[in-house]
Amino acid sequence: MRHPLLSAIVLALGLVLLGAHAAPVGAAPATDPADLGPPRGTPIEEAMLAPPAVPPPIHRDYPARVIVRLETREVVKEIADGVRYDFWTFNGTVPGPMIRVRQGDTVELHLKNAADSHMAHNIDLHAVMGPGWLARR
Repeated sequence: MRHPLLSAIVLALGLVLLGAHAAPVGAAPATDPADLGPPRGTPIEEAMLAPPAVPPPIHRDYPARVIVRLETREVVKEIADGVRYDFWTFNGTVPGPMIRVRQGDTVELHLKNAADSHMAHNIDLHAVMGPGWLARR
């Protein structure tokens, strides 16, 4: 074509028509396969077992509201002959109990500091999106 402006208009119109063909009018929006819907059934109290024990595998195939109760406790234990250490524990153990939930569950976390704690403790939830393959084993 001898007119660059006309060439640009034809090209733009062609791209618009191709785009309109790729997304039909009234197409349903894509769904998120990770969205399993709201929790169902009665809330579940998570089994909190002291390490090295772990909760049993989850066999349900629907999301649930899972209630997790943790208490921070300051515990003094001997780690070697004559060597005592002040531990900050969850439910009295180091490491704390394993929390097992399934994809889609809503976790309701209750954290309580023991009344005799010298310092208030908290939880840093930066690791809640841990490696899924590890949790499935």
